[in-house]
Amino acid sequence: MESGSRKIIMGAGFLAALALIFIPAAGRAEEFFPPGRTGIGFRQAFFSSRYSAPTELSLKFKVSDKQALSPYLGFNLSADGNTAWGLGLGTRIYFDFVKEKQIEFFGLGGVGLLVGSSETTAVIGQNQVSSSDTYVGFDFLAGFGTEFFLSGIPNLGFSLEAGLDFSLVHQDGDNFIEIGTVGQALNAGIHYYFK
Repeated sequence: MESGSRKIIMGAGFLAALALIFIPAAGRAEEFFPPGRTGIGFRQAFFSSRYSAPTELSLKFKVSDKQALSPYLGFNLSADGNTAWGLGLGTRIYFDFVKEKQIEFFGLGGVGLLVGSSETTAVIGQNQVSSSDTYVGFDFLAGFGTEFFLSGIPNLGFSLEAGLDFSLVHQDGDNFIEIGTVGQALNAGIHYYFK
């Protein structure tokens, strides 16, 4: 088994174990998921694609009893001999379809804007050659997930998301399509809720 697959299985198993151990049947769903509740946090992809950022900073607004909006900002910077940066800005909408006492299950959809650039420097013979690539595109996603709260910590929500991700990118005169899973397998997130 590849180490990447092993990380996915271990991460999902760990979060499932947390959910089974720490979510007792206490409290009402309305206490954890009321309309008007606002959270701030992040989502972490277990793996990132060529154009998406592995970590997204996000807000989450519970706009009704069954819907939430989550604008996000993701960025990627590297300077390992090649200089590269990427930025993702978008929003997700969540539709709750099952609410339990401290856990909810939802469907989600989202759209985002992707921009970035990379500069590569190579030495060929005695000459130093540089090339620069820029890209701009759109990211669309659809999927499902869950958010749960641990007993005794009603303001801290833990989430898992999975689904399909479709990116349409224009880079140096060419169009590219990238289709994959959300987070290249799974996204995990934490949000702190103020209300």
